Amino acid sequence: HAIDLSVEKYFGKRSYVSLAGFRKNLVSYITYGVSARDNSNLPIPSTAPAGIVVQQFGPVFQPLNGSGGKVEGIELAASLEGALLHPALDGFGIVVSGSKLSSTIRDQRVDQNTNQVIPGSSTSINGLSGRSNNLTVYYDKHGFSARVSQRYRSAFTATTRDIFFRPTTRSQGADKVVDLQLGYAFSDAGAYKGLSVMLQVNNLQDSTTRNY
Repeated sequence: HAIDLSVEKYFGKRSYVSLAGFRKNLVSYITYGVSARDNSNLPIPSTAPAGIVVQQFGPVFQPLNGSGGKVEGIELAASLEGALLHPALDGFGIVVSGSKLSSTIRDQRVDQNTNQVIPGSSTSINGLSGRSNNLTVYYDKHGFSARVSQRYRSAFTATTRDIFFRPTTRSQGADKVVDLQLGYAFSDAGAYKGLSVMLQVNNLQDSTTRNY
């Protein structure tokens, strides 16, 4: 079952603040593990040496239903327009949000050399960052628009494939990226009615992604 609760306050033309919290109780969580497969029906190759005996059960590395647990978190978000502070700031604004997440569910690490789960290993569930936030400063007026956005997430676990396509569990380092967007929309009364131009630059600071 899940519980979600939020409190929101709207004011001005496009401003609001909100606080939200949630808790989700999961009955099971899919993880990787080794199970037994019946090999009784597997044919023996005609080129196999005499006396080969097929073991009835063999190990298979595959996704399995693991134990459950809870995932919970809180998020604070706000959108504020500059005109609320001073008329000269009309058209300017800021959008900000931040969240904090936690979970009692644990994954096991996968060894990239054997493709097997490391017995007794424990790591946070895939893709869960404890903290994340987004910040956008914008201007939008008289057809001109400009946005600078920064998004951040703390370190998280990710089971991916290496260059040899073997599964491997790694820690992804904290990630911070800045994006830029500039645009202009022509007036509906002019010859270029309906025309707009836009320039986007993703990862403006050329930030790198690191894993360990």
